[in-house]
Amino acid sequence: MKKAIFILTCMVIFMPVVAWGTNINLAPLGDFTTPRWLDIADYQYSNAYQSSYTYEQANVTLDYNFSSTTFGGTLNASGLKPNFAYQMKLVGYGSDSSDTKKLWTNEQLGYAGRWWRAQPNPGNSNDADYEAHKDDPNYLYQGYLLFAYFVTNEQGSVTATFSADSSFHVLWATPGSTGDGTGHRTPGTNDGPVTNYNFTASPDVNSSAYATNYGSAIVGIYGQWESPRALPGELVLSPGAYSCQFILTEESFHQSGIGGGWASVMGADVQFQVVPVPPSALLFGTGILGLLALIIKR
Repeated sequence: MKKAIFILTCMVIFMPVVAWGTNINLAPLGDFTTPRWLDIADYQYSNAYQSSYTYEQANVTLDYNFSSTTFGGTLNASGLKPNFAYQMKLVGYGSDSSDTKKLWTNEQLGYAGRWWRAQPNPGNSNDADYEAHKDDPNYLYQGYLLFAYFVTNEQGSVTATFSADSSFHVLWATPGSTGDGTGHRTPGTNDGPVTNYNFTASPDVNSSAYATNYGSAIVGIYGQWESPRALPGELVLSPGAYSCQFILTEESFHQSGIGGGWASVMGADVQFQVVPVPPSALLFGTGILGLLALIIKR
């Protein structure tokens, strides 16, 4: 009985504060300049699939909490590339926006994740560069946060729950995974957990995507920690109203050619509110825990 009361109390105290949810559909972004035509095991899709597939065929819906202590929810998708890894990102509109909410959001995402300098000299940037030039109209920065990822099944479908509690650099496959070794890396101490994916790449399983029977594969995938940001699972977004984009990006595992080039392929505008845990709830929880401790001691 005492154990049950203690567990129930902890659930009440530490449960995220959630107001209501929002449902949206992601749309194709049209970034087909560097598409990837290999699955996570580096098995190649058929020529017919490469010439016919577009993201217009995909159906991706996003259910997320509009107001909560974190941005989180569930993604449901069908018609994506099979046995394929996608990054989930929150992307700011840029440092030249006239909307104060978008400007604030862009900065929060950059400080939590990464910076892209759109001009001058487009390329990856950092906090110091942003802070030195953010007020210069000749400079344009875009903040973004790679916070989660998913891998589709053999038919290109997935149901993935997510929470913006991590900051990743890119994704990697583990050494020993099926594939040619490109994009394989041993996880570091601070990297995200490894998830192993088992599947069969064959026209017998998916005749639209494969012309060759490659057989079975086992691939371990993980997110590389974005140093020096918060560790995986420990990121807490600053409280406030966010206005940005939710974007799916193809993971190319540092390959090129048909291996791709991190094409951003589907997305939608999102707005949400991050709220802190109410202090009154923390005080109430502390009092309850103290009372339970006295009961257990007696």
